[in-house]
Amino acid sequence: MATVSPAVSIVMPVLHPLKSMEALLFLLGQNRYTKKGEYIKIELTVVLDTQEPNNDYLGWLKQRRIKVIQNASNMGLAGSYNVGAVNAKYENIIFIHEDCVPKSKNLIRDMVEDMKIHPIVNGMVLLPDYIVKCYDFWNKMLLYRHAGRFCQALGKCTGIRREVFNKIGYFDDKTFRTAGEDMDFMRRCAKANPPIPIVAVSNPDNNYVEHKHEAGKGANFMSVIKKEWQLGEAHGAYKLKHNLANLGHFDFEFRAGILILTALGVMSLGWIALIALAPFILIPIVKAISNFTKDGWLPGLLAYPFIGPIIMLVQTFAALKGYFTGRQTF
Repeated sequence: MATVSPAVSIVMPVLHPLKSMEALLFLLGQNRYTKKGEYIKIELTVVLDTQEPNNDYLGWLKQRRIKVIQNASNMGLAGSYNVGAVNAKYENIIFIHEDCVPKSKNLIRDMVEDMKIHPIVNGMVLLPDYIVKCYDFWNKMLLYRHAGRFCQALGKCTGIRREVFNKIGYFDDKTFRTAGEDMDFMRRCAKANPPIPIVAVSNPDNNYVEHKHEAGKGANFMSVIKKEWQLGEAHGAYKLKHNLANLGHFDFEFRAGILILTALGVMSLGWIALIALAPFILIPIVKAISNFTKDGWLPGLLAYPFIGPIIMLVQTFAALKGYFTGRQTF
């Protein structure tokens, strides 16, 4: 008779209920046996961060014995993580986003086995090329530079043992609402004594999730601006909380410095200052359009040199707001 291996609570914050169903079905279909034949007990929990869940959706969850936690008010991503973690039955907790779909039936199994050794295990995340290529112009403008690149993003598919929360605390939902909580959590892990390592899951070529970032119909220029503002604000709040830790990280100081120098230069030297600063503005734009060049997306190649500086300025102003207010709230 098989023995019971370490069980796991899977927590999924949900803002758009119907969007989560594909990922939930894939999670329900995961292999529940270790390589030694041990049975893995799984608690699957949805943390609803919306006040208008569809009754059909709630019935769909109940039919599949998925635990539901309804937030009393909209708490944001960090707050939903914490609600799920506090109410998790088991010591091993895996967080996964509503639009992140596992590509292997062994993802949860391998993460659970890795968590026997490591306190934090990250599944790899991929924004697939085939999804981005179906986007409209403005969604491509926002996400094209991230397409086809594997990364580790804390929270999108991350296993954390409860002992980590007991040691460094939960996600900072007072400072970060919808972005930045991952950067802050990683920083606190690095500053712990001893530091808490964050490792990639075994067999990363197969153990990853596809981040099926919703393209969104009717996206426009303001959609891009709002997203970039959200990220910029998070970077600024992070920098304040950690006393400008990781100088140069996220380009906050670089962008703020360019903004200040540009303002001073225009006041004293006029357009000469802008010409002198042009290379520093163009370099990050050139880096950002590397995917456009690789895939030959001509509209992006033509438009980004004009839109890129606007995005850069938006992120900079948002970062300054986040820095001086000390919060990410957007």
